[in-house]
Amino acid sequence: MSVIDTLAGLVRINSINPEWQGPGERAMADAVREFFEQAGIETWEVEVLPGRPNVLARLPGRDATRRVVLEVHTDTVSVADMTIPPFEPEIRDGRLYGRGACDVKAGLAAMMHAVRDIHESGEVPPCEVIFAAVIDEEHAYRGVLGSLDSPGAGPLP
Repeated sequence: MSVIDTLAGLVRINSINPEWQGPGERAMADAVREFFEQAGIETWEVEVLPGRPNVLARLPGRDATRRVVLEVHTDTVSVADMTIPPFEPEIRDGRLYGRGACDVKAGLAAMMHAVRDIHESGEVPPCEVIFAAVIDEEHAYRGVLGSLDSPGAGPLP
């Protein structure tokens, strides 16, 4: 699957933040977790709010005392006033359009593929690589704050 295919799949998911009467990030969490599980990468969820988990994945590195964290959010804003079908990805003039395509589902897809590609290369990275797909960036940042503030909710279990 290409990064564009992954992006299109993510755009099809309604992940509007509940603050805008959306369903939240549960379906996005499922898609991200399944992507990494299918690649054989250690993956887990940390429920920050009921039904709204952060998803984390980890690649061990040669030096476990060092790490790089790739953090990205899984929620979007409302589809009010959109003039295109928000959850039907469309490629026009070399660009993919749909709700969340640039904020930030393209970055999410790129990071997912980068982590998977490192894993599939068979090369152990120089430091640990942590991927964190977090909730609620479009409202109150509770996903990233939960990762920083809550025991057990950080990148490492």
